[in-house]
Amino acid sequence: MDTSQNPTDLKTDLAKLEKIDWVAATILRFRLGSHPDFEIENLLKRRLNLPAKKYLGSLPVRLLCTFAMILTFFAVAWGFFWFAFSIAGFTNFLRELSVLMTFLMVIIFGIGFSHPLKLFDEKAVEKAGSEVIRSLRVECAEEKSSSEARQG
Repeated sequence: MDTSQNPTDLKTDLAKLEKIDWVAATILRFRLGSHPDFEIENLLKRRLNLPAKKYLGSLPVRLLCTFAMILTFFAVAWGFFWFAFSIAGFTNFLRELSVLMTFLMVIIFGIGFSHPLKLFDEKAVEKAGSEVIRSLRVECAEEKSSSEARQG
């Protein structure tokens, strides 16, 4: 039986959607490909199936955030190594490590360029999801009124 035609299932699904944090669940579903909780995944597929690519942030912003994160990691790591190895007196090793870290950073920048972070527009997801939930409420109310009219 099609669950979209059953008003009790629609009513139950709407109550479940309102109970959970559907914005966070949808974003988690976008990032992982599917929600870890099977019941929530099925609920989101059935009632709030938003396309992830539509809400993906712009490529320049994603690349900038990716490169900033990589650069920050390597700057902090190099600072830690510089501090530790300077105190220990390993200046030659520190010089070689600096060259190695630069090489690794360039490689990871290349990987980051081909696989930037997945950043989603949460406000747009919330707005679109609210519209879908609003339409589900209207549909639920219409089904309720039509079933009362048939009984009356």
